[in-house]
Amino acid sequence: MILSCLLAFSLALFGSDDYENQSAKNTVRDEHPIGISLVGGGVCIGGLSRDAFISNTINIELCAGWGFGGGLKYHWNGADPDCKWSPYIGAFGGAAPEIEFFDSSGGDWGTSLYFPLGVHYISRSGFSFCVDAGYLNLYGSSYPWLSLKMGWHF
Repeated sequence: MILSCLLAFSLALFGSDDYENQSAKNTVRDEHPIGISLVGGGVCIGGLSRDAFISNTINIELCAGWGFGGGLKYHWNGADPDCKWSPYIGAFGGAAPEIEFFDSSGGDWGTSLYFPLGVHYISRSGFSFCVDAGYLNLYGSSYPWLSLKMGWHF
């Protein structure tokens, strides 16, 4: 009995990504709508993010780290049940402190806007990977910017 449970758990956790739900054609976004990830870049510069699919195509996200922020992503092929790599476009806003390496008084906080274009992967087991690029407007200047997220969707 214990061996059967361990085998079933192993297959569910490490099973093939080609496995399909036989009862319905759910997307990976239906099966794993809520995620938590480590983030590098983006509107909060780096830290943790928490996201949720409120539909197959709309994802909301909050992040905190070297700053904080939140936003929306639109996955234009998110309703496709066979799609694990989902391209998206997004809009984020937030705030981050100025980086002052030689000033111990602490920097001022500035608002930020980030408009990324990226791709999000979610495996059938829940592993999540996301990369995007766009322009970050921070402290009144615009920069080309990247974001990388890796985590788990439940």
